[in-house]
Amino acid sequence: MKHIKKFNESRSLFGTIENSIEDLCNGRLAFLLDEGYEVKYHVEDKIFFNRDFIIDIGLIADKNCANKYKFYRYDDNGSVINKTYRKFSWSDIKDYVIPLLQQLNKDYNIEVEIYGMQKGDYIPHYKNYDINWIISDSPSKFFAVNSIRWIKIKIKKYLIKKDTDVKNLRESKQDINSICKKYGIENYTINDDGSIDVNGSVDLSSNGLTKLPLKFRNVTGHFYCHNNQLTTLEGAPINTNYFYCWKNNLTSLEFCPNCTMLHCEENPIHKWWSKISNRSIIKDDIKYKLEAFIDLGIDARDPDFMNIEKINLLI
Repeated sequence: MKHIKKFNESRSLFGTIENSIEDLCNGRLAFLLDEGYEVKYHVEDKIFFNRDFIIDIGLIADKNCANKYKFYRYDDNGSVINKTYRKFSWSDIKDYVIPLLQQLNKDYNIEVEIYGMQKGDYIPHYKNYDINWIISDSPSKFFAVNSIRWIKIKIKKYLIKKDTDVKNLRESKQDINSICKKYGIENYTINDDGSIDVNGSVDLSSNGLTKLPLKFRNVTGHFYCHNNQLTTLEGAPINTNYFYCWKNNLTSLEFCPNCTMLHCEENPIHKWWSKISNRSIIKDDIKYKLEAFIDLGIDARDPDFMNIEKINLLI
């Protein structure tokens, strides 16, 4: 158990809450660390004062491993880090991950994303799965053997435990109302998770935004966020009609909504989206194209050969 002492002695630059979560995870996952798994932590800044704590789990491949793949990451300076990882099975990790999730779920709201391949499928997908579905060991029947590439555990609003969510929502509603007034958003409903539904259209265009000021869920009309300086679509609605995000600094379409029309011209990612947006593929509809495009993780910052390989899977 060489990792138990090592990680218990180390302390991140974050506060005591982050340290306690890391200690819990390292204790539960120490056996996986000894088997060559990599566990990384970071804090994700959100739109409001609430922040998410992220736990990434992957398996580093050795030189002689056949079932491996390359994964490109970015360090704090924006430089590309090229690492080789090995695909693994849910059965390899479930005895350690499930107890960790059960313990975290007592105090926090948990989301789990798994990048893997369903039995009988041929393209891996990166999707969010229900925490209770995972704790009940349903992935054992769902994922193919040696098909999982990465697991992301997201502790939502980790600074606020479940019993304080009501107070936090009350304070957040005041902020949401102020922001809606500022941008002329009307006919909206605030949901329990702090997102809003809008009966009508939303126009946030030409405001010099670097990120969306609210978390939207359903917008019945069109959504305009073009001519800004957005680098991410985080906070965009899940569903809307026409979605206008052209003339920004978007390198991927992550968080792009289900929409009937997408305009993302004059963004770095448009170079790659244009290669399939007007092509006939397996299912020639924008919803399927967007889902496949996002699931494959196409990003304009990645080397061209990586994106070309992914695009070829679709066309």
